[in-house]
Amino acid sequence: MIVAYVMSKSWDVSFTVNGFLAGLVAITCPCYWVSPTGSIILGGVAGVIVVLGAELLEYLRIDDPIGAVPVHGLNGIWGTISLGLFASGQYGVTGVLAADNSAPLKGLFYGGGMQVLMAQVIGSAIITVSTFVVAFIVMYAVHMMGELRVSAEGEAYGIDLHEPAGVVLEQEG
Repeated sequence: MIVAYVMSKSWDVSFTVNGFLAGLVAITCPCYWVSPTGSIILGGVAGVIVVLGAELLEYLRIDDPIGAVPVHGLNGIWGTISLGLFASGQYGVTGVLAADNSAPLKGLFYGGGMQVLMAQVIGSAIITVSTFVVAFIVMYAVHMMGELRVSAEGEAYGIDLHEPAGVVLEQEG
């Protein structure tokens, strides 16, 4: 909320709500392993990421009217990577019945070195690339079927008023 205000000089409810959601998304992966202080820092960074991510998409002219990519995509990656930074070393790897605290998980900021951080970076990269490849294949298949774009009539009429399946909403009056 504060970062959005500094950038735009106005209070923006959507950035505020997306900031809350971004914090929740970011804490989902590391919630078991981080301290309360780490979780507050993690959530604050998530709020900044959501604003900067939305501004980046706007700059790149990528349409994301509800901010799904910065909230879920960018902050999902941030939350996953943050485990390698903020794991406090109080808890170990989860087991079948309980945590295995004989080998506690420690992030970089708690003296754990780069091992957990690199594992999280590699995992995030693999998931990001895999998702992109599958989405590209699916969208290419939809494009080849001729279903990816709205008709010329729909573009002329206005995409907000035109249904892609060809159903046009009736006008009043």
